Amino acid sequence: TVTFSGEAFPGAKILVVDKDIRSEKIVSQDIVAIEEGKFSVSFVGILQSQHSFALLVKDKENRTTQTKFFNIDTLANDLTVKDILVPPTTGFTQGVVTRGRNAVVIGYATPGNDVKIEIGEIKKEIKAAKDGSYRAEVDTGTFEFGRHSVRVKQGDPEEKRESDFSITKTLVVSHLTSP
Repeated sequence: TVTFSGEAFPGAKILVVDKDIRSEKIVSQDIVAIEEGKFSVSFVGILQSQHSFALLVKDKENRTTQTKFFNIDTLANDLTVKDILVPPTTGFTQGVVTRGRNAVVIGYATPGNDVKIEIGEIKKEIKAAKDGSYRAEVDTGTFEFGRHSVRVKQGDPEEKRESDFSITKTLVVSHLTSP
């Protein structure tokens, strides 16, 4: 038996990919996180072998979180992974912004969790809304022109734990008035 459970965000589509030494196949793609963002998925009858499971999570706008990988030898034992805190999804209202205007970082995290945004040396923290969405405006007035790496993670303030970082996205700060 292979079991994964944890927190994502409401409406998250959870895809589980199983890769063993013979093949790679999608074992589930219909799991959807409930209103609070909780999910649980179990598989019985996995062939005995060395397996690598990938947990891919997409939000309502089809943005993808950082993929989580789990390795297991099903010859020796079962795999149960609990309390997974899925990294948030990350995007922008505009990927190119004029310096001095606000960059808007958007995405989904577990409802009520702290969302920690890093753009280079700049750090900002906000709370995810009840539907799991977040939106943070960041002043670009002090940014250099060019590309800036943006990454986000979430923290559960009650349980004192954090997710991994999201997929790194690139924000471009331009000198054009209408980029």
